[in-house]
Amino acid sequence: DALIGRAQYVITSIGGVDESVLGTLEKLPGILASPIVQGSAVAPEKQQTVMVLGVDARRDARLRDYRPDALAEADLPTLLVRGDAIIVPRSLAGRMGWSLRSTARLVGPSGPAEFRVGGILRDDGVAAALGGNLVILNLDAARTLLSRAGRFDRIELGMSGAATRETVEAALPERCSLQA
Repeated sequence: DALIGRAQYVITSIGGVDESVLGTLEKLPGILASPIVQGSAVAPEKQQTVMVLGVDARRDARLRDYRPDALAEADLPTLLVRGDAIIVPRSLAGRMGWSLRSTARLVGPSGPAEFRVGGILRDDGVAAALGGNLVILNLDAARTLLSRAGRFDRIELGMSGAATRETVEAALPERCSLQA
């Protein structure tokens, strides 16, 4: 539940959801859609496997509570300007020796990449998910690291007003499934 937020439905597809589905959904009235890329990477210094969660912060904020007090530390210029910024739980930062503005190396399916720690989360809420082994980053950076060009792992949906499950299902390609 900590990772899903207020999403009422999740759209998935074998092999990933084509990015064109997002545009189709956003044309429907009453739909709040947030694309997600999720997969595993390794922090090579400690051979620590972490869950990478790639989000589009603008869209995702409509479905998830981003509490300012959830960040124990933040470097706003890094978070707002750099496409390689990551946010990590305090416990993971401690285990890995990462600090604010430090370089974090991750190896994903596309190979090694370097990121800048832009935020450190308190160890509760979403940061407690997966034992704190969670790295949150920009959607496009996650797609590159996890080799997800042109697709998402899922699209989370919130609905209001005239939006119905039937309307969404009618707009989806056959290969996609909608789950509550």
